[in-house]
Amino acid sequence: MNLLWLILGCNGCASCTPSPPVNENDDSRPLDTSEDSGDTMEGDTEDTAPPPPCTQPEAEPNNFPSEAQAIEMEKWACGTLHQGDFDYFDFEMPEPGWVKVDVDAATLGSAAAPILRLYSDEVHGIDLGMSSDSTDPIAIFPVESELDWTASLNDVTSADPGDDYHYKMLATVTKPPVTWTDLQTVGDEGLPWNANQNVTELTEDMVMLGHLEEDPVWAGKAEEDWFVYRTPPGRKEIEVHVTAFSEGSPMNPTLKLYDDQERLKKIAYVGDSTYDRDPILEYTSYGDETWYLVVREFRLTAYGHALWYTIEVRVVD
Repeated sequence: MNLLWLILGCNGCASCTPSPPVNENDDSRPLDTSEDSGDTMEGDTEDTAPPPPCTQPEAEPNNFPSEAQAIEMEKWACGTLHQGDFDYFDFEMPEPGWVKVDVDAATLGSAAAPILRLYSDEVHGIDLGMSSDSTDPIAIFPVESELDWTASLNDVTSADPGDDYHYKMLATVTKPPVTWTDLQTVGDEGLPWNANQNVTELTEDMVMLGHLEEDPVWAGKAEEDWFVYRTPPGRKEIEVHVTAFSEGSPMNPTLKLYDDQERLKKIAYVGDSTYDRDPILEYTSYGDETWYLVVREFRLTAYGHALWYTIEVRVVD
């Protein structure tokens, strides 16, 4: 009887059977989920929204200059251009120097082709539709005293811009994109044959940095910068290069050549290709000639120091 009880008792009680040793390396064992997993408790909410695409997302309303959103330089701002939408931003230069305003849209896969406009107390509006190799506008220019700036963006390519018309904009302090040997003489905007005006002389070794000062909205005319160049003896092929737009200047320059008899000899609008907005003027000199070279903005406008350029004379042969 005692033997039967022992047999039945062991069959009905698992504790009578010794447990096999635990293999700590057995990956087939079920995971212990009894510990705190850190899940959100009932009543709590978890923020699942994606992070903003930049550190300074636009805050509506910012459709007018009086509603311009203040942003910091060196940090990206971003937004979306809807139908009839204008986005205004204010930023301040820490000190005089060169500033770069860069807008990205096409490079982000956006359908937007933004128009960038820049304003200050001394500059009444720089209009930029694209850079030299993209529909994304960029502006690089010197700032002398007007440190407070307003930037506006809008898109005119579609009747119904939507969420796919997004952009990013960065205003940053930068280095000059070009080098030069000399600065333009102040007061060289008059006709060279007017004895009351100064004309800056160019030589082969010079790279002259110049900028247009007057705004025709207020002054009634667009400024022209005049230079004089005296060609070397003998027949020579001479090139005059103006660099501006390709290096980020808001300027779309035109270059003209006059002889010493006040006759217009040639006008250059483009460079090596039709799409190169920086003009190259090529002309033959027969030696010891006096040339007058004129630089002006193609759109007959001027924006203070923002419209800058360099001009250089090269004797090819």
